[in-house]
Amino acid sequence: LYHLNRGGIADVLQIAATPSSVHDVLDHLFYQAWRQGAIAVTGRLEPRFLQALSDKYCLFHRRGPWMLVSAKQPRLVQSFLNGDAFFSRFDGEWCLGY
Repeated sequence: LYHLNRGGIADVLQIAATPSSVHDVLDHLFYQAWRQGAIAVTGRLEPRFLQALSDKYCLFHRRGPWMLVSAKQPRLVQSFLNGDAFFSRFDGEWCLGY
């Protein structure tokens, strides 16, 4: 799921794929964004997609958005740190444009 900016950069909000389909999902995303006029796509890195994105020659950087995670139950924070939790840009304040 992405927000298209024709002639600009498309913001990827969420990617969902099984391990066996992630390359096909990325190919479809990149093709459709290009076909509809985007010159690039950007978004938050999902660690489980790191290898597939690297295989597609994607560029990575560590600037921009960050996330604060807090919970009364330590196991919830640990799930986030382990990469076992699913978060998308919908779970934050992306749409508010800070």
